[in-house]
Amino acid sequence: QLLVYDDRGQPSHAEPAVRQLVTDGALAIVGPSEPESAAVARVAAEAAHIPLVTLNQSDGGDEASWRWTFALAAPPEEALAATIDFFLASGVDRFGWLAPRTMEAASLRRVLTRLATTANMQVVGEELYPPGDEEHTQRLTRLQANEPRVILAWPRGPSEAASIARESATVPNLVPVFLGPAASNLSTLEMAGDNAGVVR
Repeated sequence: QLLVYDDRGQPSHAEPAVRQLVTDGALAIVGPSEPESAAVARVAAEAAHIPLVTLNQSDGGDEASWRWTFALAAPPEEALAATIDFFLASGVDRFGWLAPRTMEAASLRRVLTRLATTANMQVVGEELYPPGDEEHTQRLTRLQANEPRVILAWPRGPSEAASIARESATVPNLVPVFLGPAASNLSTLEMAGDNAGVVR
């Protein structure tokens, strides 16, 4: 029997959900996917002595002391590779890159270059923004001027993803904008509001 509780991507909902699953007699728990929610769910699962498999990368802490909890997630490089595979299957041969100015994004950019070259794709434009910046209209407009088939954005979290979605809706005739894994958080759609329709 599968019991499902929605943590809404929020730590305040994750811990009560774990407690309820324990009360319901769950033998094991899969989820959550958000690092903050996983952290509180992990503490609750360890206290209850119930196996928990979180769907996110390790959020730090002493992994060696976890007896009941495990992390399972694709590294960002694999998510990027899956995106490029999707683009290839969709006939995309030119795309723009929008990402925060961080070490992780710089590392992913190198992976992106290798993957795109192997797939005979071209990165026709690149725009970097200071982490947390919510003004993307000019960046998106500049990327659009390079005539990409799509724009691939790789925000750090739901807030950045939502701001890119909101700004994308203001650029006339903008090509499709695809957001990285951070956009999968339910709060991304909530924060994007009526502009959530541009999220891919």
